[in-house]
Amino acid sequence: MLSQHDIPSSFELTHEGNATLIVRSDARDVVRRFISQPLSDRTAAEYAGRGRLYRIERGDDKPAILVKQYLRGGLFRGILKDRFLTRLRFLAELYLTGIAARQAVNTFKIVGLAFRPAWPIFKRAYLFTEEVRGATDLAGYCNSHADARPAERRTLTNAVAREVRNMHDSGIYHADLHLKNILIEEGAGHAAYVIDFDRGDYLKDMPDERRIDNLMRLDRSVEKFNRAAPGITLADRLRFLKAYCGGAGEMFDRYQDLVRARMKWRKLHRLWWRIIGQT
Repeated sequence: MLSQHDIPSSFELTHEGNATLIVRSDARDVVRRFISQPLSDRTAAEYAGRGRLYRIERGDDKPAILVKQYLRGGLFRGILKDRFLTRLRFLAELYLTGIAARQAVNTFKIVGLAFRPAWPIFKRAYLFTEEVRGATDLAGYCNSHADARPAERRTLTNAVAREVRNMHDSGIYHADLHLKNILIEEGAGHAAYVIDFDRGDYLKDMPDERRIDNLMRLDRSVEKFNRAAPGITLADRLRFLKAYCGGAGEMFDRYQDLVRARMKWRKLHRLWWRIIGQT
């Protein structure tokens, strides 16, 4: 049985019908209204490349709330779809996002989490986050700024590299770091936000191997992006790595060697992309 002691102190535990809610007080009414209506009465839309989300306007100059329904991946995706046995995965994302925010990592703000029973012993879950105003995901940004000047490309690349390094230095390992899980807020400096820590991990001292895992996952996303719309150059990718390492030096040299060692496995990913038609 979930209790107030199991959730972060900035949230409260409450109920709406058969649903269990973990909410911030300023979003309590919004979450309750959403969860009290059948999902079939609402329209979800593709939002900034992050999949199907529900959007709730709040007015009064408050940022909108985006609602993500958790869905399964992997082998059980087609069978269980949106049904889960435990709440651990969702609570873990709630806590990990809170750790990231306390460590000054730019990320979105979670305002609520809701669970409701699903026949026979499963649960469905929904995550409520504040929209980052004026932001678009990195893939969309690169598409719309394909003709950006070199100085702007350097500013953007450095901003993203610094935020990913900040995330790692704060002990956050991202389970699915790719272009659509990085948001860019246009303006001075192009602020970067890392989002969606679902199935991530917290490591007090992030080892090089885990950092490289994340960097290679992001670079694989870049390669897939370039297959559809070439625009992120090799120079951009090298600049990112150098900025992540804090410039040329011992760390940059070491990470270049680690990247080269991992690149030999990229052939397998390319083969898989050809098999599934992503060429």
